[in-house]
Amino acid sequence: MEPIRAVRWSDDGGAVRIIDQRQLPGAFVERDLRTVDEVCEAVATLAVRGAPAIGVAAAMGLVAAMAPHAGAAAEPPPSWTPFDEALARAAG
Repeated sequence: MEPIRAVRWSDDGGAVRIIDQRQLPGAFVERDLRTVDEVCEAVATLAVRGAPAIGVAAAMGLVAAMAPHAGAAAEPPPSWTPFDEALARAAG
């Protein structure tokens, strides 16, 4: 039997898969989060709960958001403004 993981990579590796904590214990619902906004929304609405899970989801969300830029030609880094705005919204 495989352990239950509250936060992990999706099967295709392109998203952060979480167990939606808002649905427990009545239902077991997993969500795939592919954008920084989706991760911030999940944290803000308590779909992800607990400091360790929030930290892991945030770090993995950042990796997932940056993955499309991997291998891009060396240029100045993309603007962090959308990321900063999403963090500010999550912080309320």
